Amino acid sequence: MRTSRALAKQIVAAYANALFEAAAASGDVDNVSMQLDAVARLVRGQAPLRDAVRDDSIAAPLRAQMLRDVLV
Repeated sequence: MRTSRALAKQIVAAYANALFEAAAASGDVDNVSMQLDAVARLVRGQAPLRDAVRDDSIAAPLRAQMLRDVLV
């Protein structure tokens, strides 16, 4: 199922807010920020991974698993 861009932005904002609140509560905002920057650089720097993560024809659970396989 395709998600509208507006809905996707709302979902991303909700998750980002929850992550920030959790990081702030634990006093770990800087560390979480550095980790997110590292993930963003990795995905941007690897065209096949970037393209796969953005490909709506690949089921979301499979895209999530691909990211877990790379990041864990």
